Amino acid sequence: MFINSAKAIQEISFLLLLVFTPLASGATSRWAFCISLWLALSATTAMVVKRLWQDQSLLPRTALEAPLALMLLLALISLYISVYRAATGWALLRLLLYASVFYLTLDLTASRRQAQRLVLTIIGMGALIAMLGLVKYSGGPLPSFWILSRTGAGGELASTFMNHNHLAGYLEMVFALGLGLLLQRPILHPLALASLLILVLTALFLSMSRGGWIATFAGSGFMLLVFALVEKPNKWKIGVTIFSFILVASLSFLGSNAMIDRLESLRDPGGETNVGLIRVPAWSGCLQLIRENPWWGTGLGTFPWSFTGFRPVGLGWRFREAHNDYLQIITEMGLTVLIPNATKNIA
Repeated sequence: MFINSAKAIQEISFLLLLVFTPLASGATSRWAFCISLWLALSATTAMVVKRLWQDQSLLPRTALEAPLALMLLLALISLYISVYRAATGWALLRLLLYASVFYLTLDLTASRRQAQRLVLTIIGMGALIAMLGLVKYSGGPLPSFWILSRTGAGGELASTFMNHNHLAGYLEMVFALGLGLLLQRPILHPLALASLLILVLTALFLSMSRGGWIATFAGSGFMLLVFALVEKPNKWKIGVTIFSFILVASLSFLGSNAMIDRLESLRDPGGETNVGLIRVPAWSGCLQLIRENPWWGTGLGTFPWSFTGFRPVGLGWRFREAHNDYLQIITEMGLTVLIPNATKNIA
């Protein structure tokens, strides 16, 4: 009875976390982050208690234990040398939240029934976020809670997120998970699951996130290739799947001048949001910051403050992020952060 209660608390808290975070704009606000942290803490505590009573290790065993432990150690060192310890403290809590989600996922997927509920929750939330975004994109009414995450000047669909790129990053992961499920063992009827994925894909295209588009096509192509090599699937099944999603992509692009303009902005030397005019100079400032603090960085989560001293002259935008995950993590934690990343790939 006690173990069953712990299991229930763990699963319910974790599923609530997966439902709450995308609805709360990705939990970027402090209040939303604190709620997310509390849900993760509740689920993790229940998991540890459950595993203790079952005479198991405190956390699920994984080949990534050493890289994760090293990453957390570097984050603690980062807290000591940080140029802004308050920001690093919050960033460290966020890192612990990510680690908690990783271990909770490992533990819950050990049970087939729990894994199915987990996958259905993620795909269902992705479809809901996509639908809310399409309602807002078409001018429909939504609660004032999401008024700040409005459609951008360039026609970007942001749904409940504050930034259209954040939405694309979320939906591309949902789409990849759903595509793998569709190709292998659909929990839902294949037609229903395909309909949800088309909804997600449409919202993803309308987000106007070029990185999201590239990541979706690259990830989907890789998944299809692996599936074809490992599972020896029905060629008709793969063919219909590829054709359906290419058709959705083509109709989305042909029906939206904004999407075509967004792609052409990659090679437009005068475009305001051109990568070469804005992000590349910012990345050069990141390299200068790395040269100044090569080994330990300026502290996890301190980029918005440390970058100001190395911001190139004439750069009009305020950069809270580097728009390059690799450069940003090195500026914050130094070149030593490459060690856990390298050992992760080896593991």
